[in-house]
Amino acid sequence: MKRIIGTMTYNTEAPGTVCIASASTAPENNLRWTTETIYRTARGSWFIVGRGGTLTCYSADKSQIFALTEADAKLWLYLYDQSAYGRHFGEKE
Repeated sequence: MKRIIGTMTYNTEAPGTVCIASASTAPENNLRWTTETIYRTARGSWFIVGRGGTLTCYSADKSQIFALTEADAKLWLYLYDQSAYGRHFGEKE
């Protein structure tokens, strides 16, 4: 999946882009289900690919890409995948 946000191109299939972690909130038959996958590009930019049910922020499209700041990425990993947090940011603060 590829999307241009501002002057940056985010592509899940670009060389050097790494899938760091995924999190799901509910089964897909739930109207509030979401699945988010966080990626890091070869240049160190973070982004998230999300999908979700009709009662979520992802309901407009099948999948959406959002750019993340490093602080956003830290928070997401802290909440959803603490082992990935440790690999990328060291010990929890």
